[in-house]
Amino acid sequence: FAAGGVVVRFACFGSCREHFAGSINMAALPPDPKGWSVEDVKRWAMEVVGIKEEHAAKLVQQEIDGEALSEMTEARLRSVGVPLGAAVKLMKKIEGLGGGGGSSSAAAPA
Repeated sequence: FAAGGVVVRFACFGSCREHFAGSINMAALPPDPKGWSVEDVKRWAMEVVGIKEEHAAKLVQQEIDGEALSEMTEARLRSVGVPLGAAVKLMKKIEGLGGGGGSSSAAAPA
């Protein structure tokens, strides 16, 4: 918009959907992330983190519920086929929930 002859543009860094819908969707989830179902994790991954449904489906295929999510690492996400970009976004949000089973560079268990 224009303010005093100056054009002002607003940019949304990160996931714009998160800024507008994330807090609403988080309210619909159980308060303790470790109590989330597989479907809760999928919904959170898509609506709050902003990853594609095809990547969230990989979490469902692996039966990642809230407890498993809290132990997730970037390497584990990558080992089940989640692309690097989506894995990085997920880890940032998982760490914000107080989870994350190790550093983002930790190796997946054998």
